[in-house]
Formats: sequence, C-alpha cells, structure tokens
Amino acid sequence: MNTPLSRRGCLATALAAPALPLTAYAATSQRKLDLTKPEDNLYAVVKLRGDLSGKMVLQWYTGLLSLHVPGKLPAPVCRYQGIIRTVWNPQPDGRFKYRTFDLGFFGDLETGRHVEKFANPITGETVEPMQVRDGPIESIYSVNGAFPNGAKPDLTKKLSLPWIVSGNDIWYSTSFGFEFPNPLQPAEYPKLSSTDKIVQRSQFTYKGRLSELEDEALTSAPAETIMVVTSTIHPWLMMGQMPGFQHIHTLSHKIAKLEDSSREMQDFLAKVMPDYLTKDTPFEGVGNSFEAYKRQRVMKQG
Repeated sequence: MNTPLSRRGCLATALAAPALPLTAYAATSQRKLDLTKPEDNLYAVVKLRGDLSGKMVLQWYTGLLSLHVPGKLPAPVCRYQGIIRTVWNPQPDGRFKYRTFDLGFFGDLETGRHVEKFANPITGETVEPMQVRDGPIESIYSVNGAFPNGAKPDLTKKLSLPWIVSGNDIWYSTSFGFEFPNPLQPAEYPKLSSTDKIVQRSQFTYKGRLSELEDEALTSAPAETIMVVTSTIHPWLMMGQMPGFQHIHTLSHKIAKLEDSSREMQDFLAKVMPDYLTKDTPFEGVGNSFEAYKRQRVMKQG
C-alpha cells in the first residue's frame, strides 16, 4: 500500500547458513509454536502474511486519506483501495523469497468508486489523483531476519518479532520511517509542495488466530492488516505552501479471489489492468510518489 513513497519496501535477506526447511516440520495436526525460536517466528510470519507452499496470496485493502493542517479539523479527502499480490517462495535451505506488487486507487469519498477528479476539501480546488503502483519489491526472509534480495545477511542476528498473544488472538506490529530531498522543491514548484524534504512513517499491525497458525492442515492462515502512514502531502493534492501532513489508514485481509473484494475494486482492475493478477510482472517500479508525479505529470507538461 506506492503510498507517499514505497508502500511495503522493507525486510529481506540472502542467507549463507541454512534455516529449517519446510520438510523439517512435523506432520502432525497441531504444531505448538514457540515464538522465542527463530524458526517458529519464520514459520508464523510466512503463514500469517503469505502461504508456506509458495502460492500467491491476495490482500484487498480499503481505507481513507485525510489531511491535517494547523488550525483546522482533520479532513477526510478520499477513499483508498487496492489489491496486494504476494508470493513467499520456499527455498531448499528454508528461506523464503518474497515478491509483491500493489495496485490501487484513490476514490470518491462517498461511493468508493475510482474517479479522475474530485475537490480537495481544504482548498476547494479540483485535483486529479494518481494511481497506486508499487513493486516489484523483492526480499528474502530467513531465521536470521529479513534482508533485501541479494544483500549479505548478518548471521549474528536471529528473527524475533514482537508477538502479542491474547487468548486465541495473535498479532505483531512493525514501523519504519525515512526521509530524503524533495524532487519537487517548493521554490521551483510552489503549488505542489511546501517542504525541502520528504518524510514518512509507516506502521503495520498483522493479526491472526493462534489456532490457525498452529493448524498444520493449513499452509496459509487468515489474517488482517492495519496500516497507518503519516507523510508529507502528495503533490497531486495541490496544497501549495500550506503546512501540514497527510494520513492514510487502511484495513486489509486475505481474499481467495478478486470477487471477494469490493465492486469498485473489481471495476477498477477491469478498466486499468485486467491481467494484474495473472501476469508475472504486471508493471515495473515507478519510484516514490513525488518522483512519479514529476515524471508523469510535470515533465510531460514541459
């Protein structure tokens, strides 16, 4: 979920020492997880967020984008929907190659439908939102942690996630942030941005059921994900020099097929990319939102 920047570009690794392969897991009906062990952390995170067998997993997300500026009530701007497709491909040494794409859109606040234009509630100006396209993001997960694909792993580290268990509910949260110079400097593009630097903080909570993670008849457990992203305001919102930030909040869950998503989501995919779920590489990375806007909108206009 590209959000202000890359939606899910974190965690990955190339592993020199072997992890436990899937064949090492006992073929019993229940696997008692010990989440102090790196191998059980790896098993649980892949089963919760993906599929241990390497089957593609789909997540449909929906939520809101809102604007926060000093002295004004936070304003909901538009709906935010998309589908993330991910594969966790098991390797002979126990690692998992992770590959994901995200395609989505900003839609009408009331209906959720994809629209080409709508009014910014803060400025009253008509704006044209950009589509969300993020990926491919490729990583490697192992008992030594998660690293970018091709990076040298740190074998002194062990995968340990901040799991919380409450009865049969289980979840963990993660957060990451980054900053870099604004490709659309406000001195040159005063209508599009107000800061010299782009900043973003993304927070994810992944939630499932302990009984389903421990059920060895399942290779993939049902899961919900809450995402909260706070960042510099997207240039397409045309906020000019007004100070503030944008806030995106979504809830997603695994779906078995496209028809399990909303009607608006299905209509959007049929219109813009009907082969998104079947093509091996449906699109190449477009960069962060500010770079993409500069390339696709500003440079084309000359």
